[in-house]
Amino acid sequence: MAIPEALAGTNGPIVIRFRFEQRTKSNGFVDFMPDSVLASGQVELDNDQAIPRTCDLVLRAAELPSGFDPLRSLIAVFAEVLDDGAFVRFPIGLFRLTNPSDDITPSPEDTIAFRGSDVTYFLQKDKQDGPFELPAGTNYIEAVESILTTLGLVHDLPPLAGTTPIAFVWEQGTPSLTIVNQLLKGIDHFQIAPDGEGTFRTAPRVAPRGVAPDVLYTTEVEPRFLIPPFGEKQTEATIPNIVLASIQDPNRAAAFGSAENADPDSLLSTFRTETTYAEITMDRAANVATLLSIAEYELLLASGVSDNAILRTVLDPRRTSNEVYRLTVEDDEVGTKWRVRGWTLPLRTGVPMRHNVQRAADFIVTASS
Repeated sequence: MAIPEALAGTNGPIVIRFRFEQRTKSNGFVDFMPDSVLASGQVELDNDQAIPRTCDLVLRAAELPSGFDPLRSLIAVFAEVLDDGAFVRFPIGLFRLTNPSDDITPSPEDTIAFRGSDVTYFLQKDKQDGPFELPAGTNYIEAVESILTTLGLVHDLPPLAGTTPIAFVWEQGTPSLTIVNQLLKGIDHFQIAPDGEGTFRTAPRVAPRGVAPDVLYTTEVEPRFLIPPFGEKQTEATIPNIVLASIQDPNRAAAFGSAENADPDSLLSTFRTETTYAEITMDRAANVATLLSIAEYELLLASGVSDNAILRTVLDPRRTSNEVYRLTVEDDEVGTKWRVRGWTLPLRTGVPMRHNVQRAADFIVTASS
């Protein structure tokens, strides 16, 4: 039996257990935690938030290891799936916990509720003690890697030749997370996000229509992950059909670009409805070509807001950041692509996993500068 069939219960009962370990922020092992420590909990991913993964854990106080300090130790959460008589482990998050709200004396009946943030927390909390400057000609990706390495954070980023066109300066007190994500946005990459093991990753932002889907969920053939009903929700928000992008930093040449949905087959296009604008300023953009690429992606992203859905599936701990699903739902969808905005994975079996998805906009974009 393969992992997809084991997760979906194609050939028998679904067997998943959850394990917890104390780790360092670089994912170094510290200590085990007993299986019985968890009373309840869930892990959430939100691709639109600066700290993408969070968790809510209710832990049995009497089961916590002696001397456990949530402000010093991080908790790694794992799902282990039984497949052909052996458990296969999937990491689903490395979290820094917040202090519990109540100071209690542990007893077998006591539980403590913790909120946890993934290791992006350390980037957000680290702030510049003076102006932070990157010289002109600095490689964008290497600058991000240097910040992560200085903070002792593990990373695996794709190489890129792009360099800063001028010296970039951030003022005192700027969080390192702001610097990192502005640099990545400047080369049209996804914001920084750790995977289930706490390794920071990014990738070029490519419109969902142009990428291979990360998973196929279907109601028609095994393995069947989807749990009915499948419900779409139309949003009546104002959707832009033109994005105006600009570079307005007085220290570099001004630049302007636009991305327009003028596709006559699109109901949201300037050809079919009134013109609606959105404006973005991208002073950290590497060049005009990148500025146009950013405008195009932002237009496609905004257009997808009009068509959202909530999926329910059996637990699928393979899921990670910035994925695209292909959905085939009887009488509803035939191989359509959906951008994943986020998901909620309950840390118990028998409870559905919820996915917040957005239909991948598919229209011809006209870009100009």
